[in-house]
Amino acid sequence: MNVIKNQSKIFKNKTCFVFDFDGVIKDSVHAKTLAFQKIYENEEQEISIKVKDYHLKNGGMPRFQKFKYYEEILLKKKVSDDKINELCSKFSLIVKDQVINSKPIPGILMFLDKLKEKKLIMAINSATPLKELNEIIYKCNYDKYFDKVYGSPPSKSENLLSIMNYYKINQDDIIFFGDAKSDLLAAQELNIDFVGVGSYLKNANIQQSDKYFFIDNFNELS
Repeated sequence: MNVIKNQSKIFKNKTCFVFDFDGVIKDSVHAKTLAFQKIYENEEQEISIKVKDYHLKNGGMPRFQKFKYYEEILLKKKVSDDKINELCSKFSLIVKDQVINSKPIPGILMFLDKLKEKKLIMAINSATPLKELNEIIYKCNYDKYFDKVYGSPPSKSENLLSIMNYYKINQDDIIFFGDAKSDLLAAQELNIDFVGVGSYLKNANIQQSDKYFFIDNFNELS
């Protein structure tokens, strides 16, 4: 697909640019993979491999749901929500500084600078818990870019709907940048244009559409 041709068409008349965080703003997916594996390092190697695979195949899923799957399906344990929340807190302690210190996705800061110069709306829509997400964005000095930050809960499609309602805009005014199939599905659910970032979506053999296209990084949009 011709990225330059398609971006010109999709970006036309857009007033609101919404971004996932991990894998779109920060190159931090690997840091989170290692954090999940760290928590289960005392389990059999087969479990560690399945933990990694499930995390990578379910990008955009809140960590609460992932831990519920690991504990109940992989380890066949009966666990309370309190236990899952305890695992989520442990995960946050491991991963937060690593995310802050991870490198930005190539070209993203220049792209955000251009949008800021044009005074366009920018927002974050992530599966990371909101409190943690706000702290990361503040420490990275990215709060200068984003008008609104949305984390989990709720879902990404619910967050996109909240953004449209807050700014009183419709589907034609907004575009969502994500790195996971769940991001694409959230955009499709609301008939919102979408840009897939990173090799996972670009190589996923997804049917082409005039509603979305895929890039390796933001240098392709410069």
